[in-house]
Amino acid sequence: MTPRKRQNVRYWNKFCDHLKSRGSQLRLPKYRKDHYIKFGIGKRCGVMVRQVIKPRPGQISVVFYMRGPKAITLFDALKEQQTQLNNEFGEPPLQWWGEVHRGEQRLGLIKEDADPLDEADWSNQHEWLANKLEKLNEVFRPRIEEIMS
Repeated sequence: MTPRKRQNVRYWNKFCDHLKSRGSQLRLPKYRKDHYIKFGIGKRCGVMVRQVIKPRPGQISVVFYMRGPKAITLFDALKEQQTQLNNEFGEPPLQWWGEVHRGEQRLGLIKEDADPLDEADWSNQHEWLANKLEKLNEVFRPRIEEIMS
């Protein structure tokens, strides 16, 4: 494993430790990829929250990611509630990307001024990621369950 990949895995392990320490109700993923980590929300229909670190240009993001045969239907149903969802989610408004490639639908938040290579700032980044991830879960999980039932 390259030094960069080792650092990324360390980043995600520290993030999971942060979630545990704050008593998060989220189920921690067992597998932590190099540049992202996935949390399931409605796994049966290919829905997950994906958190991504991109050291260049220096950003982190929380992305609600949908794929599979029901992704477009789910995305469209959520898009109809966009104003309400943005209001409920709060600052800043969510970004809605729609189809990115191969039927993937995405929406989420990007934090532009975060440098994942700066280990001294990891606790701030992890707090931001945890807050946004838990809020996405709180706002979207009930809607997904309702739409997909």
